[in-house]
Amino acid sequence: MMFAHQVFYDKCRFQNLSGRVFTLARHPVLNCGMGAEYHLKFRIYEGSVLAGYVRVVGKPYHSDKKGQSVYHLYNIDLEKEYQSLSLGSLLLYIINTEIRLNGGDYLYANYPKPEALRFYLRLGFIPDPDEVRVMNNYLLSAPFGPDTLSSINDFLSLKIMLSETYSRWKCHTEVLNEILCEKMCEKFKFLQPA
Repeated sequence: MMFAHQVFYDKCRFQNLSGRVFTLARHPVLNCGMGAEYHLKFRIYEGSVLAGYVRVVGKPYHSDKKGQSVYHLYNIDLEKEYQSLSLGSLLLYIINTEIRLNGGDYLYANYPKPEALRFYLRLGFIPDPDEVRVMNNYLLSAPFGPDTLSSINDFLSLKIMLSETYSRWKCHTEVLNEILCEKMCEKFKFLQPA
């Protein structure tokens, strides 16, 4: 099943503040074999050079156990020379816009790279509460409870260290849209397809 609403079509163009122009390539794949009915991939180019891509998987109009429609950011990657141009934010904005307009409630980032965690935190991603609950229960059980460590500082240090290893981070699509929309208006002009 394709998304009912497509906002960003193949060959959409974006210009950043320095005048560089980037072109979007849309690559939808149905029944991708990863347990999802929908797999969408966007690539972004400067001229003919691949700058980066983003992929999301999910089941349109599929709900999790809480009745929320969720999608998973399969991966987002930029070539090193393009990492300081806000293209990662642009790709996330594009994918989130389509998810949001098609009924998606949450976008999950599973197993983010440690060096990318600050990127997700700035955009409003939080650890999945179910995982936090499991981790807290684990920490409070023996032998890791506050009574078994030499000090409360050891316990808190352990808790902080483990919190950086959460595997599932999520953001509500409306929150992500609000944060990214302002940033995109400051950093990019949206141009007509060539």
